[in-house]
Amino acid sequence: MVRIFIYILIIASLISCEKEINWTVDNQDIDYLIVESIITNEDKHQVVKLSNPSKDINYKFIPVSDALVSVTINDSVYNFIEDINNLGNYISKVKFIAIIESMYYLNIEIKEEKYFAESNILSATPFEPLVYQPISDNSNLYKISFIAPEYDQNEEAMYEICIDWTHLVGSSLTDTITQAKLFHYTLKTVDVSQIFSPEIEEVHFPKGSIIIEKKYSVTEKYGEFLRSMLAEKNWKGSFFDEAPGNLVSNISNNAKGFFTASTIITDTIIVH
Repeated sequence: MVRIFIYILIIASLISCEKEINWTVDNQDIDYLIVESIITNEDKHQVVKLSNPSKDINYKFIPVSDALVSVTINDSVYNFIEDINNLGNYISKVKFIAIIESMYYLNIEIKEEKYFAESNILSATPFEPLVYQPISDNSNLYKISFIAPEYDQNEEAMYEICIDWTHLVGSSLTDTITQAKLFHYTLKTVDVSQIFSPEIEEVHFPKGSIIIEKKYSVTEKYGEFLRSMLAEKNWKGSFFDEAPGNLVSNISNNAKGFFTASTIITDTIIVH
């Protein structure tokens, strides 16, 4: 009986066929502005990134040019100009830093359309450096084993981890990839989809690598945006996926994305 069942499966697989289906994407209501910007306490030219979504799912976002962009802090107005080498990125004409207990106002004009956003800023509290360990006994390759808790009822934060071992190539290594960037988030909520989210790929790096760890303060509204972003990206693929939805945004005029201000604390680690 089992042999007959196997024969039936083999015959079914041989006579089955595939049918090509042309998947058409609904292009309605995707002609909107996307804003990405974090004003920080780093003494640098701050950046506002503007783009439009692509109607082709295989292409990146389309940069938006010829916009008037400014950020107002207290009584100071900082104007931005487009980076000709990186279209869609608007760089402040002068360097400035984010200041605690100030409000930040973003103004954008594109042809006859105007967009507005505002953000407060929180201070970032000191943090313990991340923890790394060998990937196995007697290995010269390492991995990050802990960055920060994923839940904290008192503070939300975003961690940016930049790992660089470019300086080691040519001496003891021949890697073609010599840099990596990771992000980690601490939120005030815990979601089921987060608990059962798929595992992410580990990054392995050699002894002597330089790690720069940055902790960003996160406002309550930006925390809501991060949670909605993670639910749509990092936490997808589990048995408890949330229903798809739009990301939280604080940009007016039906634009997408987010504008926020943040204080940053930085630590540098040499892998020994």
